[in-house]
Amino acid sequence: MGAEAYAGLRVLSPWWSQARKLAYHGKGGERYKVVTVDGTIINKAGLMTGGSSGNERARAARWNQQEYDALKVSEASMAQELMAIGSLHRSAEREQVALTPTPPQPYPYP
Repeated sequence: MGAEAYAGLRVLSPWWSQARKLAYHGKGGERYKVVTVDGTIINKAGLMTGGSSGNERARAARWNQQEYDALKVSEASMAQELMAIGSLHRSAEREQVALTPTPPQPYPYP
């Protein structure tokens, strides 16, 4: 797949080396706006934006894994706290029942 011109002076290039050559060293000194297949845009002025690299993906995955691990620890802590609150609630209910006086029973007449 080679570079292809589309919509005026923009060019799509599958290779970085070709994209740089087209952007900065066009025939007759012309510069082109070049887009690589990974989404990087090289403007005529030389500004490069977008795209991605394997290194960025690895850093993002590591950050996501760290956040995931932290959330799992937080979840476990909250689950323990919730169980403790439930246990305290049940104990308080039992205590309340034990302290509640029993209403007097009517005397059974023969």
